Amino acid sequence: MSQTFSFGGRTLDVRAHDTPADLVATDRKDIKVTLWFDVHGTNPHSSQTLEGNTLDLDAGCSGWADCSARFRVEVPREVKVLRDGRTTDLRGLAR
Repeated sequence: MSQTFSFGGRTLDVRAHDTPADLVATDRKDIKVTLWFDVHGTNPHSSQTLEGNTLDLDAGCSGWADCSARFRVEVPREVKVLRDGRTTDLRGLAR
Protein backbone atom coordinates (compact mmCIF):
# COMPACT_ATOMS: atom_id res chain seq x y z
CA MET A 1 0.00 0.00 0.00
CA SER A 2 1.45 3.38 -1.03
CA GLN A 3 0.43 6.98 -0.45
CA THR A 4 1.94 10.22 -1.73
CA PHE A 5 1.94 13.65 -0.12
CA SER A 6 2.67 17.03 -1.69
CA PHE A 7 5.42 18.76 0.29
CA GLY A 8 6.98 22.16 -0.22
CA GLY A 9 8.88 22.39 3.06
CA ARG A 10 12.61 22.17 3.66
CA THR A 11 12.55 19.96 6.80
CA LEU A 12 10.45 16.83 7.43
CA ASP A 13 10.09 15.20 10.87
CA VAL A 14 9.18 11.50 10.56
CA ARG A 15 7.51 9.88 13.57
CA ALA A 16 7.01 6.11 13.19
CA HIS A 17 6.08 5.06 16.75
CA ASP A 18 8.59 2.16 16.93
CA THR A 19 7.56 0.76 13.54
CA PRO A 20 10.63 0.18 11.33
CA ALA A 21 10.90 2.83 8.60
CA ASP A 22 13.52 3.06 5.86
CA LEU A 23 14.18 6.69 4.93
CA VAL A 24 15.46 7.17 1.39
CA ALA A 25 16.51 10.32 -0.50
CA THR A 26 15.19 10.27 -4.07
CA ASP A 27 14.66 12.51 -7.08
CA ARG A 28 10.94 12.83 -6.25
CA LYS A 29 9.17 16.17 -5.82
CA ASP A 30 6.66 14.69 -3.34
CA ILE A 31 6.86 12.27 -0.41
CA LYS A 32 5.96 8.64 -1.03
CA VAL A 33 5.14 6.32 1.86
CA THR A 34 4.92 2.57 1.28
CA LEU A 35 3.63 0.23 3.98
CA TRP A 36 4.21 -3.52 4.09
CA PHE A 37 1.79 -5.10 6.55
CA ASP A 38 1.50 -8.82 7.37
CA VAL A 39 -1.38 -9.55 9.74
CA HIS A 40 -2.44 -12.85 11.30
CA GLY A 41 -5.29 -12.07 13.67
CA THR A 42 -7.67 -9.26 14.34
CA ASN A 43 -7.75 -5.51 14.92
CA PRO A 44 -5.03 -4.24 12.56
CA HIS A 45 -4.63 -0.48 12.23
CA SER A 46 -2.52 1.82 10.09
CA SER A 47 -2.35 5.51 9.31
CA GLN A 48 -0.08 7.89 7.44
CA THR A 49 -0.70 11.62 7.89
CA LEU A 50 1.26 14.74 7.04
CA GLU A 51 0.50 17.84 9.11
CA GLY A 52 2.81 20.78 8.52
CA ASN A 53 6.32 19.33 8.49
CA THR A 54 5.47 16.22 10.58
CA LEU A 55 4.85 12.88 8.88
CA ASP A 56 3.12 10.59 11.36
CA LEU A 57 3.26 6.86 10.56
CA ASP A 58 1.53 4.18 12.60
CA ALA A 59 0.79 0.50 12.04
CA GLY A 60 0.12 -2.40 14.35
CA CYS A 61 -2.39 -4.79 15.86
CA SER A 62 -4.19 -5.12 19.15
CA GLY A 63 -5.65 -8.12 20.91
CA TRP A 64 -4.60 -11.64 19.94
CA ALA A 65 -2.68 -11.03 16.75
CA ASP A 66 0.68 -11.50 15.10
CA CYS A 67 1.49 -8.65 12.78
CA SER A 68 4.56 -7.23 11.15
CA ALA A 69 4.77 -3.77 9.62
CA ARG A 70 7.47 -1.76 7.86
CA PHE A 71 7.45 1.63 6.14
CA ARG A 72 9.59 3.05 3.33
CA VAL A 73 9.60 6.84 3.08
CA GLU A 74 10.96 8.39 -0.12
CA VAL A 75 11.74 12.11 0.18
CA PRO A 76 13.19 14.74 -2.15
CA ARG A 77 16.99 14.96 -1.86
CA GLU A 78 16.94 18.62 -0.85
CA VAL A 79 14.69 18.03 2.20
CA LYS A 80 16.37 17.70 5.61
CA VAL A 81 14.81 14.71 7.40
CA LEU A 82 14.47 14.35 11.15
CA ARG A 83 13.54 11.19 13.05
CA ASP A 84 11.47 12.13 16.11
CA GLY A 85 13.07 15.58 16.06
CA ARG A 86 16.65 14.30 15.65
CA THR A 87 18.84 14.54 12.55
CA THR A 88 19.18 11.39 10.44
CA ASP A 89 21.19 10.46 7.35
CA LEU A 90 18.05 9.20 5.48
CA ARG A 91 19.39 5.71 4.89
CA GLY A 92 18.94 2.38 6.63
CA LEU A 93 16.66 1.17 9.36
CA ALA A 94 15.30 3.90 11.61
CA ARG A 95 13.32 2.97 14.67
